[in-house]
Amino acid sequence: MKINPKFRLRSLAGENVIFMPGVVDKDTSKLMVLNETSAWLWNQLEGKDFDTEDVAKLLLSEYEVDETVALHDSEEWISLLASHHIFD
Repeated sequence: MKINPKFRLRSLAGENVIFMPGVVDKDTSKLMVLNETSAWLWNQLEGKDFDTEDVAKLLLSEYEVDETVALHDSEEWISLLASHHIFD
């Protein structure tokens, strides 16, 4: 999968936000706030093809976390982004 280039991570009032135009039914736009780790993952993976294992490897390289936890967190991160149609 790959992050759709129409979505951009921005800093707004000290928060990491993704502006998602036209994603929700009644509103024409929506903001998604990412925590520090999610924003870091986004920056590492933007413009690249990746899968769950790639995300887990990044987490393992940056944080002291068990491989099982890294895989679980990777699946949740990908699932969250997929639910907002962020992937190409």
